[in-house]
Amino acid sequence: MNSEHKPGREITYQVGWKKGKIRLDQADRPAAVEETPVSEPEPAGSRLLERYIWRPLPTVTGRTLTVIVCVLPAVSFIVTLLLVSALTRG
Repeated sequence: MNSEHKPGREITYQVGWKKGKIRLDQADRPAAVEETPVSEPEPAGSRLLERYIWRPLPTVTGRTLTVIVCVLPAVSFIVTLLLVSALTRG
């Protein structure tokens, strides 16, 4: 067998935004070395969306949800009757 010294092998990988290197030492065991991810500047519209559109909504209480579920069929029926009467007149 060949007994000369081989330098360690280095493998570079990228998974999504995460980059890293795997170095194989003489015993062929991987030794992982992670690099810091490179951050890209965020567009100005992204902050606006996060601040005003994608914010968490307040939760609805059980009593309010019960009232909505009970009233919604009646409101839907009344709106349907109004639309049908508007179509028959028109």
